[in-house]
Amino acid sequence: MNEGISFLVALAIGGLGYFCCAMFRHGICNMGKLFTLLVVIVGFVTGILIFVHVFVLLKGTPSHTEDAVWSAVAGIVLCFSSSQEIILMFRELFAKKVDPTALESSHREPQQS
Repeated sequence: MNEGISFLVALAIGGLGYFCCAMFRHGICNMGKLFTLLVVIVGFVTGILIFVHVFVLLKGTPSHTEDAVWSAVAGIVLCFSSSQEIILMFRELFAKKVDPTALESSHREPQQS
């Protein structure tokens, strides 16, 4: 699969999934959060592709190993941080709203006049 198709498939699945979940849970989708999610998905796919390219590069010609290894580390970190952000954004959609409780009158301090 080519890189462009990988990006398009990931963006389509992630964006459509977020949109459907937001519409199901809230009846409206925040386009700012959807755009942020799409940018994070691009980071996730980029991290995977960086690692794969470094792996193929080192498998073929083991030159510039130190730079390649640090690039692979950056790809892994980008992938993990992006996946964590994606999980948090989807969790936000399904968080239960909790109404604040009112203070009882017995717990209030007496007012002085």
